[in-house]
Order: sequence, then C-alpha cells, then structure tokens
Amino acid sequence: MTLLGLLDLSAVFDTVGHQILVKRLRRAFGVDGSSLDWVISYLTARTQFVFQRTNFRSYICVMQGSVLGPTLFVLYAVDVIPLIEDCGVSVQAYADDLQIYGHADATQSAQLLT
Repeated sequence: MTLLGLLDLSAVFDTVGHQILVKRLRRAFGVDGSSLDWVISYLTARTQFVFQRTNFRSYICVMQGSVLGPTLFVLYAVDVIPLIEDCGVSVQAYADDLQIYGHADATQSAQLLT
C-alpha cells in the first residue's frame, strides 16, 4: 500500500523573506562577494508598473514568475527534505512541488497514517 501526498506550493516564493534567503545563501552555501551582491540586487528595488484606467500605479514587485524564483526557493527550503525523511517517508521535490509518499504492507498500512 502506498500513501501519496502532493503539495503544490505555487506562488510560495512570494512569501520568502529576502533577508533570510540572503543569510541562508551566505551561511549554508558560501555565496559571498560580488555573487551575493548580485543576488541582493536581484531581490531588491524591483518594481512593476500596472496600468489601471487612466492612472499608472507603481509598487514593489515580488519575484513571481521570475526565472530564478524556483531555484532560489529550493535553496531557501532545502532543509525541508531531510525533515520529511526523518518522519520515515520519502520525498521528491522539484521547484515548488513536493511529492511525499510512504509504502507499507496492507497489514501495516495504519503506520502510514501516524
């Protein structure tokens, strides 16, 4: 018997704390110097303009739809995978999609729910 959980974390990068991401890139992955400066520049001061009737409105834009958004999210959330595996289930991840699954004999299937 297999129990499968599908998690679609679409638009999740919109909620990533950029300061936390920068600290994580520095400490966990050793990104520093001009590379880190580039990421900081990429994450800050990005604006988008929206036309609404006759007025332009400017606002700070999140990274929704960005090319680097999925990669940066994976780096941000990489510790989630070991946490899930520590619970005794398997996980497959791609960008903002997670598949969590466990296998058991039919007689032991109640273990999948605990």
